[in-house]
Amino acid sequence: METIKAITIRSQKIRVDYTMKKFYIFSILVAILLLIAAFASYLVPYDPYQQDLLNALTAPNSEHLLGTDRYGRDLLSRVIMGAQSTIFSALLLVAIVSILGTVVGVFCGYTGGKIDSWIMRISDVFLAFPGMVFAIAVAGILGGGIMNAVVALACISWPKFARLARSQVLSIKTMPYISAAQLSGSKPIKIIFKHITPNIIGPILVTATLDIGTMMMELAGLSFLGLGAMPPIAEWGSMMSDGRSMLQTAPWVILAPGCAIFISVMLFNLLGDTVRDVLDPKTKKD
Repeated sequence: METIKAITIRSQKIRVDYTMKKFYIFSILVAILLLIAAFASYLVPYDPYQQDLLNALTAPNSEHLLGTDRYGRDLLSRVIMGAQSTIFSALLLVAIVSILGTVVGVFCGYTGGKIDSWIMRISDVFLAFPGMVFAIAVAGILGGGIMNAVVALACISWPKFARLARSQVLSIKTMPYISAAQLSGSKPIKIIFKHITPNIIGPILVTATLDIGTMMMELAGLSFLGLGAMPPIAEWGSMMSDGRSMLQTAPWVILAPGCAIFISVMLFNLLGDTVRDVLDPKTKKD
């Protein structure tokens, strides 16, 4: 029996170590990606907006590693610069919807009553429509532009975080330590920040991390449809839209930003999965 217990403990330790190694690896890769986006203007080999029609649609070579687009602009430079607008827009969007949704959810879950019912019915209205279709409608009303695309997606994305935060608060506010804090005379704002928020931040953080890739694809989708970033801004979705007619004649024009989206979304999703494993109570217990 002792041997079986030792084997179980050893296997649990190996699993925890493996999870932490994955977390460190993906964190480093995402950090590198963010550094590339942050210092994109210093890393580009050419001016991403300078046109050279004599070198238009040049295939990848030693001078232009990813080739050039229809205007002779270096695609590697535009992909690197596009990381800045695409990734940071997605991070801004996730920050907005996660904070806004969490605040609304915590308020509704803790106070309850008619206000909670009304706000949840409003969220039901937003959730009743297909997300991307609703975002296209809102972006079309607001007009083009990356910030308008962020606003459009924020309008449809906050209910998910609101409902998640609300469900977490409803399960926590009946706990004995919350009742003890209320009986001790603690104000609601103190209870929320000191006792409730630290206990619900884990699921919200995991959801927000996993949502970065989704928001990145949705922002790129709006830009692809002409409702996001406007040319000549280097943005991956807009770049794919600009090169879609040349998929057979000059495939590198659309494959370069497409691969950039794929790699970025994959890294953020893998990081989100690893964060979920790290914050798993079983992992902490082990």
